[in-house]
Amino acid sequence: MRSLPVIIALCMLVTAVAAQADDLKERMTKRKPTIDAMLADGTLGENNIGLLEYRGKELHLAIIKQENEDRLKLYKALGKRMDKTFTEVGILKARKIAKEAPIGTWLQNERGHWYRK
Repeated sequence: MRSLPVIIALCMLVTAVAAQADDLKERMTKRKPTIDAMLADGTLGENNIGLLEYRGKELHLAIIKQENEDRLKLYKALGKRMDKTFTEVGILKARKIAKEAPIGTWLQNERGHWYRK
């Protein structure tokens, strides 16, 4: 009779694992088209331990980092002259960028949502 609680616990565990697996499959299925597109264009690769890995050009990441560092320095300098925080200057600049950006540019609105112009 001691094995009955163990059997019940194992049955509950198997049921929980199956439910979790179904949830995982559903989420992964929803992402599949996006992932497939990123695999096709080379943005992602499948690594040797079965996980996705960013394969975009490291040069792009370095350029983005350098640009953002310089923009922050500029916004801080302008903020001192304008008696504003660098965040306030950045928001003003973001509004100007959004107005002048070409069609198709990805932009983030003030609520944090991304959209394509």
